[in-house]
Amino acid sequence: MSVRNAVMRERITGAAARLFQTRGIGGVTMQEVAAEVGLSKAALYHYYQSREDLLRHIFGDWARDEVERARAIAESGDDPATKLAAFVRLHLNSIVDNLDLYSLSFREEAQLPEDVREEFRALKRDNDVLVRQIVREGVASGAFEPVDETLAVFGIVGMCNWLWKWYRPGVGKNADEIAETFSHLVLHGLVLDSSAGLDAEESDPGAGALAYHARAIRHHTRQLELLLPGQ
Repeated sequence: MSVRNAVMRERITGAAARLFQTRGIGGVTMQEVAAEVGLSKAALYHYYQSREDLLRHIFGDWARDEVERARAIAESGDDPATKLAAFVRLHLNSIVDNLDLYSLSFREEAQLPEDVREEFRALKRDNDVLVRQIVREGVASGAFEPVDETLAVFGIVGMCNWLWKWYRPGVGKNADEIAETFSHLVLHGLVLDSSAGLDAEESDPGAGALAYHARAIRHHTRQLELLLPGQ
């Protein structure tokens, strides 16, 4: 693909995403997308073969890229805690970099064509599988407490995903700073040896607050486990 075509495809997906964000997925036609970037409808089909093709790229390209980068983290030689912190950082930065799309995906996913929706959901499941792989590795090595993998993944990914609801660019902490805080909370709830955290709690009141939340995470995780069938 030429640089010119790549630039135009990026302009088209950006314009379409803005229109979908404003009017909803079902409220935007290809003609309106074409007009937004100064193309005829016929010229637009030179870049995207159909409305479904456009939607597939809008929702799939960034999700596919994140899965590939998450796979590289999961398959690296780093220890499980480092991998988990790296995933949290990756996922939060992906959300911040594609904030409008994440917001749109949570609000309008049901409006996607069925094949596009299923492909998008499959990519999200792939991401969850990779987090599960990291958690399982941490538990097996003794670095993490034995926890229900499903609940751990739901908790970690869900905490990150909710960023779309409250994050405002340029206000408060940036993605890396939020990732550092989230990772600290998650790992204090998973790391088997908590003595270091207790020492920090005595010397640093801020660390004490983090230790409190870590204990709360452990408590609520165990309570949720009791609600699972067969527990």
